[in-house]
Amino acid sequence: MFLLASLWLVVGCCKDKKCKGGTKDYRDKYIGTYDFTTIDFVRWHDLSQPYPYPPIIIDDTTNYIGTIEKHEVNSLKIIFKPNATYNYVSDGLIYLIVDSCGIFYDTKSHDNFNGSLSDNKISIKYSDKLAYMGFSSTEIQGIKIK
Repeated sequence: MFLLASLWLVVGCCKDKKCKGGTKDYRDKYIGTYDFTTIDFVRWHDLSQPYPYPPIIIDDTTNYIGTIEKHEVNSLKIIFKPNATYNYVSDGLIYLIVDSCGIFYDTKSHDNFNGSLSDNKISIKYSDKLAYMGFSSTEIQGIKIK
């Protein structure tokens, strides 16, 4: 029993040290220039037309050399589309809160949000239900180039 408790303590401490990153700002490893590919898909029904309402579909892929920068105390500013000015996924600018283990959280409310972040790669997926019988989804993939 003592051996199991000791093992649990050692493994737990090692895991915590890995995530804390010492006195250096843990976000530094994510900062840089990235080659982003963004896929936007939107579908809704045109209610101005007679029933059955025809779907309106937008399927767009954008490639852009963007950046990830530090923002405030624990967040990152991610610019992944050209001419990004607003904090919204469709505009190409988002702010994510990130912890020392690379787990990040969205600062806005979305129906579905998930992703992963490593030293040289980022992957984010968003989706939302839209009014008027529709939905949108955005997938962002980035590879650090410097």
